[in-house]
Amino acid sequence: GLLDPNGGSTRHLWWRALKLPMYSVAAAPLTTAAAMTHHWFGCVNAPQLGCFLSGACLVIAWLNLANDAWDHSTGVDANENGHGGKPESVVRLLGNDDAAVKKTHVAATVSLLAGVSLIFKGVRYSMASGMASLSTLSAAGGMLLAAVALGHAYQGPPFRLSYKGLGEPICFAAFGPLAVGAFYLLLAAGGPRGGGGG
Repeated sequence: GLLDPNGGSTRHLWWRALKLPMYSVAAAPLTTAAAMTHHWFGCVNAPQLGCFLSGACLVIAWLNLANDAWDHSTGVDANENGHGGKPESVVRLLGNDDAAVKKTHVAATVSLLAGVSLIFKGVRYSMASGMASLSTLSAAGGMLLAAVALGHAYQGPPFRLSYKGLGEPICFAAFGPLAVGAFYLLLAAGGPRGGGGG
């Protein structure tokens, strides 16, 4: 394939840019929440779980793409003296210029909106079951919004907390108690016993 000046074929760099293992971060809280739901209620609404998993993966894609765009904009990925930088950055692979940054931000925003839309589709299973109280939906929604806000604070300006030694605590909070708690509340309320399908 085409060679990048920093080494590696373009195809290989795109493969690295996808960061597939990172999407396990979306699956971990959902797997935990689904296991808890199955343990306590004996069932999990598979279509609802699928909506949540797809949506969560798109939110992770937003984090990845937005991080690449912000890294480029703030000089984190600067190629000093012809060496260094991050050759698998999506911005760099798209041309390493302002247009590439804009394309990456657009792709990130589309990923976030699509992810939130799929998660809301999953929430509708909980609403349709008639088993989710307004307080349950509010609590779950608040936890998910807090997790997304932490995701932005992790990689987006003016915070960029991942570069201030706070990346691990933020990831723990967002993908631990916040995501697991929210998805458990929603899955528990969206099961087949409430008419949510299954």
